[in-house]
Amino acid sequence: MLSSADENLIRRDTALPELRTLLDPEAFVEAIRPHVPEDIEPGSARVVYLKYKPGTNCLAAYKISVGGREVDVYAKTFGPDADVKIENALMRREKSSGSLGPGRIVLEDRAIAVAFFPNDDKLRQLGRLSEEGGKFVERLVPDRPELWDGDLQTLRYKPERRYVARISVGGEPRAVIKLYREVDYWKTRRNARAFDAAFKTTGPFRVVDLIGGSKKHHAVAFEWRDGNPLGDAIGDPAQRTDALETAGAALAELHSQPPGGLRRLPRNVEAETLAELVEPLVFNTPELENRIRSLAGSLAEKLVREAPVWHPIHGDFYEDQVIVSGGAATLLDLDEAASGDPAADLGLFIAHLEKDVMRSRLERGAVAPAAHALLEGYRAYGGKASPEKVRFYTAVGLFRLAPHPFRSREPEWPEITDGILRRSEELFKTAYPVSA
Repeated sequence: MLSSADENLIRRDTALPELRTLLDPEAFVEAIRPHVPEDIEPGSARVVYLKYKPGTNCLAAYKISVGGREVDVYAKTFGPDADVKIENALMRREKSSGSLGPGRIVLEDRAIAVAFFPNDDKLRQLGRLSEEGGKFVERLVPDRPELWDGDLQTLRYKPERRYVARISVGGEPRAVIKLYREVDYWKTRRNARAFDAAFKTTGPFRVVDLIGGSKKHHAVAFEWRDGNPLGDAIGDPAQRTDALETAGAALAELHSQPPGGLRRLPRNVEAETLAELVEPLVFNTPELENRIRSLAGSLAEKLVREAPVWHPIHGDFYEDQVIVSGGAATLLDLDEAASGDPAADLGLFIAHLEKDVMRSRLERGAVAPAAHALLEGYRAYGGKASPEKVRFYTAVGLFRLAPHPFRSREPEWPEITDGILRRSEELFKTAYPVSA
């Protein structure tokens, strides 16, 4: 059953008449049920990710239970260009693959295209990986024959964006494969090589080794790194302080590395990134329009006035990107690494902690000591960041995270979005007081 906020959103977006079908798991399952073979009975379904452009299109990634297991399925519905998009979908349907059902379903009368894993309109190499298995892996890592016949297990999948799988040999994780869109592949490859070429340390910062890749298939392979996920440690008061101090020290060492071939992240680009979020946020939560526009303007204005700073930064730093082991921390997923302001990494990390409080995944009282431990480790290893700058970038990070509750289909997404924006506003005013 859809929430009142979802119902209001659907009423506002008259250009996407089938938005309701994608947002409502029960309606989606009923829509595809007549189009799958009789021996396949789709059961419960849940939306795990949304990519929504009001008035243009919506992509919904689903987990659907079929025969006692969950299957990845995604669907798209279209607006004014639906005729062209559906015609393209019909042509792709003839080339679909996979062991579940028809591979693809096209609901022409509803302007909905559905793809069952491993079919993907942008990650076409995913089908090849699924079909070829070890032969695909062999092309990625020709000098690692022990990996060729390993077991593949999906870790993360964002349809039309990125696919991540683990290779295990004898039940032990040994490597990770990532598949990308072409534009993202080149950025990831460049970043991995920049740190691989420049990286020399006896300190706490670790990177995973790049062990292979394919330009043709826009795929890379990394060595597996064992350790304890930082997210688990944050939830355990006995481990929290030491783990966060180690993560902070590792981040300080990352920030001290030579910039290598990293792209620069100018202040105006940071400001433009915030501006791009405004209209979708306003459409989703029109009752928050004044706060959204005012806050985005204030944050962007402050950003462009800041002097440029050029240090290597992670670009997407939060607890899920850190593995801690033996007094060192491996920082994962350097896909968004750039040369920019180190305070951006610290602020985004704390912003994620703040968001977790609003999602009832972390106690409010845990944020301050967690942030303190991170900053203590950071400064102890030579990192320099003023409290005011970190608070400011926490406000920026929260604004960047404001669309996430809707995208991840949090049941109380309007309230969580409101809370994120209010906290961003509060921290911005604390870091840079507004004169009376």
